[in-house]
Amino acid sequence: MPSVAHLLDRFRRIRLAPGPPSWAVAVPTRTVEPAEEIAPLLPALDEIADDAARVIEAGRVAAARVEAEARTRARGIEARGHERAEREAAEILAAADAEHRAQSAAIDARARSDAEAILARARAREPALARRVVARVLDSAVP
Repeated sequence: MPSVAHLLDRFRRIRLAPGPPSWAVAVPTRTVEPAEEIAPLLPALDEIADDAARVIEAGRVAAARVEAEARTRARGIEARGHERAEREAAEILAAADAEHRAQSAAIDARARSDAEAILARARAREPALARRVVARVLDSAVP
């Protein structure tokens, strides 16, 4: 049974005589059946495949852990975002409420001022109005 080194030597570049092309790959001679020739490599390939499977599984486990951590962080960010939005909405509503109360108070003050002005004008006109009413009553009472 040829060794792996012997198998690989069959495919090494060999130096040819000077002139183009100066390098060539040796053509393997067929002294052993291909299955027998590569048989020593198969256990190593199986070991490599097993290692690859372990690496892939470890990668899947690590990826699942990273995804879980990312989901946890995302939920925390989302919760903080909701809290901030609710806090800012409450602040905006409080500011709007204060502004509406101030506007309402200003409207109320103007309405009271207008009502007092109307009442003052009405009181100022009362004596003259009363005289006109009395005069009409007296004029209508005379036959």
